[in-house]
Amino acid sequence: MSDPTPQSPSSPEQPEPKPQAAPAAQPEPQAQAQAQTQAQTESATGTGLSEPSQDSRNLALLNWIGTFFFGFIPCLVLYIVKKDDPYVLDHAKEALNWSITSFIASMVAIVLSFVVIGVLLFPIIGILHIVVCILGLVATTKGETFRMPYILHLIK
Repeated sequence: MSDPTPQSPSSPEQPEPKPQAAPAAQPEPQAQAQAQTQAQTESATGTGLSEPSQDSRNLALLNWIGTFFFGFIPCLVLYIVKKDDPYVLDHAKEALNWSITSFIASMVAIVLSFVVIGVLLFPIIGILHIVVCILGLVATTKGETFRMPYILHLIK
C-alpha cells in the first residue's frame, strides 16, 4: 500500500515550530527611569549619596579655594555652619583633616630645621598643599567626594 503523500528523500523534514514563551513581566517605566537615574548618580558621585546641588558644589569649591589661601579657617567655619548639607560637610571634613596634617608636618619641619632637614621639608609641604587643594577642587567640580589616602583622618 502506498502513502497518499509521498515524500521525496531529498526534501528535508520541516521541524514543528516551538511555542513561544510568554514575555516576562516588564517593570513599570517609572521604576526603570528611577533605577537608571540612581545608577547614574552613584556612578557620578562614587557613593550612594544623591547628586549634590549647584550651591553645595559652589560651597565645597570655595572651601578648597579658602583652604589653599587661608589654611584651616574656611573649612572649620563650613564644618560648623553647614551640618545640614552632607556634601559640603564631607569636603569640609577632608579639608580640615588636610589642614591638621599639614600643620603637624610644618611643626615637625620647624623642629627638624635645627638639623637642616626641616628646611628641605618646607617646600615639600608647600607643594603637597597645592596638589591636595587642586585635587579637592577637581573632585568638587565633578560632584564627587574626595579622600586623600595618606593624611590623618582625625575628624570623621
